Amino acid sequence: MSNFNRILIVDDDANLRKTLSDILKVKGFIPSACETGKAALEQVAQEEFMLALIDLRLADISGLEVMRSIKESSPQTECILLTGHASQATAIEAINLGAYSYYQKPYDLDQLLLSIHHAVDKHQSEAALRESEERYRMLAENMSDTVWLMDMDLRTIYISPSVTRLRGFTLSEINAAPFDQLMTSDSLKRFLQLFAEIHEPEFLSSQKQQISKTIELELFKRDGSKFWSENTYVLIRNTEGRPVNILGTGRDITERQQAEETLRKSEIRFRKLIENAPGAITLLGTDGRLKFVSSSTERVMGYTPEETLGANPADYTHPDDLPMVIGVLQELLQNPGQQRTLQYRFKHKDGSWRWVESTISNLLQEPGIEALTFNFQDISERKKTEEALNLQATALNAAANAIVITDRNGAIQWINPAWTALTGYSAEESFGKTPRILKSGSQDENFYNIMWDTILSGQVWRKELVNRHKDGSLYTEDETITPVYDENSEITHFVAIKQDITARKQAEELTRRRVAELEVLYESSLNISRLLDPRQIAHTMTEILSQKLAWHHAAVRLYHPERKQVELLALHHPQVPFEAMPGEIERLQKSIQTSKIGLSGWVIEHGEAVLCPDVDADPRYLKTYPNIRSGVYVPMKLGERILGSISVESTELAAFQVDDLRLLSTMAAQAAIAFHQAQLYEQIQQHAAELEKRVEERTTDLQHANLELGRAARMKDEFLASMSHELRTPLTGILGLSESLQLNTYGDLSEKQLRILKNIEDSGRHLLELINDILDLSKIEAGKFDIQLEPCSLAGICQASLQITKGMTQAKRQNTSFSISPDSIVVRADARRLKQMLVNLLSNAVKFTQEDGSLGIDVQGDPNEHRVRITVWDTGIGIKPEDLSRLFQPFVQLDSSLSRQYAGTGLGLSLVQRLAELHGGSIELESQPGQGSRFTIILPWEIEITQPFARPDQIAQKLHRALTIEENEVNAQQLTRYLEKFGIKNQIQPIALEAVEQAAQIAPDVILVHLNLPDKSGLQLLMELKSDQRTRNIPVIVMSVDEKRSQAMALGAAGYLVKPFTAAELQTELQQAARMVSRLEPVSKTAPAVLLADDNEIILEVLADFLLAQGFAVTAVRSGSELLERIDKVRPDILLVDIQMPEMDGLEVMRRIRAHPDEQVRTIPIIAVTALAMSGDRERCLSAGANEYLSKPLHLEKLVETIRELCMK
Repeated sequence: MSNFNRILIVDDDANLRKTLSDILKVKGFIPSACETGKAALEQVAQEEFMLALIDLRLADISGLEVMRSIKESSPQTECILLTGHASQATAIEAINLGAYSYYQKPYDLDQLLLSIHHAVDKHQSEAALRESEERYRMLAENMSDTVWLMDMDLRTIYISPSVTRLRGFTLSEINAAPFDQLMTSDSLKRFLQLFAEIHEPEFLSSQKQQISKTIELELFKRDGSKFWSENTYVLIRNTEGRPVNILGTGRDITERQQAEETLRKSEIRFRKLIENAPGAITLLGTDGRLKFVSSSTERVMGYTPEETLGANPADYTHPDDLPMVIGVLQELLQNPGQQRTLQYRFKHKDGSWRWVESTISNLLQEPGIEALTFNFQDISERKKTEEALNLQATALNAAANAIVITDRNGAIQWINPAWTALTGYSAEESFGKTPRILKSGSQDENFYNIMWDTILSGQVWRKELVNRHKDGSLYTEDETITPVYDENSEITHFVAIKQDITARKQAEELTRRRVAELEVLYESSLNISRLLDPRQIAHTMTEILSQKLAWHHAAVRLYHPERKQVELLALHHPQVPFEAMPGEIERLQKSIQTSKIGLSGWVIEHGEAVLCPDVDADPRYLKTYPNIRSGVYVPMKLGERILGSISVESTELAAFQVDDLRLLSTMAAQAAIAFHQAQLYEQIQQHAAELEKRVEERTTDLQHANLELGRAARMKDEFLASMSHELRTPLTGILGLSESLQLNTYGDLSEKQLRILKNIEDSGRHLLELINDILDLSKIEAGKFDIQLEPCSLAGICQASLQITKGMTQAKRQNTSFSISPDSIVVRADARRLKQMLVNLLSNAVKFTQEDGSLGIDVQGDPNEHRVRITVWDTGIGIKPEDLSRLFQPFVQLDSSLSRQYAGTGLGLSLVQRLAELHGGSIELESQPGQGSRFTIILPWEIEITQPFARPDQIAQKLHRALTIEENEVNAQQLTRYLEKFGIKNQIQPIALEAVEQAAQIAPDVILVHLNLPDKSGLQLLMELKSDQRTRNIPVIVMSVDEKRSQAMALGAAGYLVKPFTAAELQTELQQAARMVSRLEPVSKTAPAVLLADDNEIILEVLADFLLAQGFAVTAVRSGSELLERIDKVRPDILLVDIQMPEMDGLEVMRRIRAHPDEQVRTIPIIAVTALAMSGDRERCLSAGANEYLSKPLHLEKLVETIRELCMK
């Protein structure tokens, strides 16, 4: 509302306020009166006033303060100050604050009214001026043309902002730029000529108020491009008629210039088009005669223009088509400017009838033409093609699938009837539109981007998608889009075939839902059937509902009929954190305490399920959460008994269907059974508590008995450990001394003495075997027996076992044989224990087979069942069927006569059976009395396992010096002799306290430590060696009469020997230590250096040993990150990289190497190794940077050949 007539009166004198208000109303103003300054300021904040009459002295605020506040908030409001206490200072301050006038009470009313009218006039004039200025400013700033004002010396005074939009210059840039940078040189000349004319005396002295000049100039934009502008300049004069300014406007006429040039070229082109048109053009006069014939007529119909000028076209038109053509011509004659296209037959000069398509226009009223124009061409071939296409279209129209043809931009050009049946859109509704009319929003934009990228690249695209029918319903289709090419191999169209698969998808969805329901029912049944705590059952149910079905507002309530109370056992709500759940359950428990409250209470009370699409419309619903909109509520029933309820709610309307109700009802039935079982269990627990008291006395007696049994078991273990130590210790000395004497360490011996020593050694070895069998069996029974599983070659173990028993078989002139299929079988086993089993069985075979008999080992691998069968057979005395069941019992001989004839403890077969079971296998027996026996050990067989490559000379190459920590001089000397056989010089240190320092000083290649040292535990010494930086990488072999292999290996031992041990057993442990030394050595630059990366310790060891044996320098790492850390230091000649490694896989390792800043590293040859051997692996490896690709298991000779080829390149 306008404020021109609104006046605010601020005075604490009520009479004055009323008097002024009445007078102002009579004068046509709208007054508002306020008693205080505060009230006045509040009024001004709410309304606009043209004028405020303010008393100087107000009760609360000074009138000057009121005026200052009004001027700050509403500057356009004029203020007149009224006061009964005038002073010059007050008047000056009022004027400085912006007062329009100042009156002293009592004032002249007429004079005051006159000031009010003057203030109103001033206010209206200023408002009108502001509106005018704003209007012209908006006009100048928003018009597309540029407006500027210059003085007579061409200095810019004003330029409109549109110059930035038009030319890109800012206002400051355009003002600062010289004219030669704003327009071309030619335009600058014409511009300066124009302004020279403006300054001519006759132009300046012209009496016309508005005289203008227009010029077209080619101007520069800020980016350097040019455009044409039509500039108009008007001379502005002052009131004396003297020119003072030049007003200019500029309009971009680039498009007009281009249009004029295009028109000129078009006229030339049209002229040439007429002369060279592929079709014929003729003009037919009103007399029915041809008045113009283009030269192209001869090419189309064979007639020259001279032959047809003045002719009547009816004479050349087919009689059957002539009535139709005449009818069209008569219609056109009645409609000037109209145009029609028709097809008819026209006689060619050769006499044949040709189909022509003619476009006829009525240009009778066009000056210079005044005729009917015929533009026609021969379409005979097209007619034949159309007939063929019509036949094809008939077939496409009959197709069951929807077919649509679009142009390159997707505009629909053809559809078959099946399209309409599928989409609901008719041909008229489809043509010209794109298939986007079917978009449902189910696929995102990226889906369609991929589709367009595919078909525009010339590929066929096929996908399933959800579209929307014309009626709004959704359907699923299987769509295939194929590009169509022209003769230039350019894509011109796309053909899409759409098959409606909605029914199939619905069936699949139904099947998926049924399977999901069955999975949920199975999982809930499986999980809750094992629970006996009601709260755990309820919590499990809510977890399954939320995690498997995404039903996040779930509650399980238990009904207590004796109290008529409902107990909330579990709740799942997405907005309630886990730690706050107990408090939330307590809050809800207070809301629904009985079966009379809420829908959950109702289903308990009535025993019926409720599917509620809108809870707000159901009066039974008790609102517990404000955003719940729908829910399903089912009772937990067992027969007719109600145990509680399960409810699931949603924040969406009608979120649940009948299928959901059915599923939840089934789950509720399962829960009812579980709760019933829990209640029964609670009752049983109560009965059990009563029985517990009765059993307690008996339990005390049993505890005492168990304590005695435990003490007896501990005494047995202690006895066995003590016996092991006490027997092995002297045996070690006996065997070591006997072997030393036989080696002539203490002088030459006679043949008889050597024979006696050999008998002593054989007896000691036999005793050692008996002790080992007894201890091993005892450890197995006590569950304290450890086996070390590693890849083992069965051929080697079997042949070694036959070699051990070779002396026994030769003594009895027995024949032995060995067969294995396939030739190379590697199993995961404890080689020493496997050999122990075979030697045990072979020893029995030798013992129970007569002289000149036969025995042997047959090995048969079954790759289908992943098992290997190792059979030890003989042609001996055999075993009676009734004795087979007792054969594997410890300390059992079949009869006393056998015990006397064949010595033994009866432990061997029992030990073999237990060892086979520890390997995850078993043992079988076939035997016939008098015909022999077949003992078969069956072991698991992982076919892909490979055997570590052993080098016989590895010890001599890697191990030169040894340090032995052993206090027993005899044992130490015997070990020295063993080591010297392998070319190793040994230094003995009897004192453990000095061992670490001595090892650090001499830096041996291997350290051998006796476990039971007098001054320090061997295990403690092992830990010290492994924690010292100087000795931590030296392999340590632990020796002991006690079996503590697992403890020693866990602390970092490289090997473990149980005393007494043979030279062969020592050799095995030394080979392991040599392999460890090889892996720790840096790459030697004298041989091709291989940097090997694999996280599998066995494979790493196999490849490292084999490549070392082939003369390569090998550095082994166990991860991709370790390879990248060491590659700069090692500088290998080739890399062997496993693809499947943790943390960083081989592909990423190769990419980083190929991106390495050092060219020498970046160009290292790489062999990629993988066990996957999947399709596409080779391409992925090569694209990541590999030079070659090998799949596991590796052919080692092929590996060496590949490495050498790449190194040579």
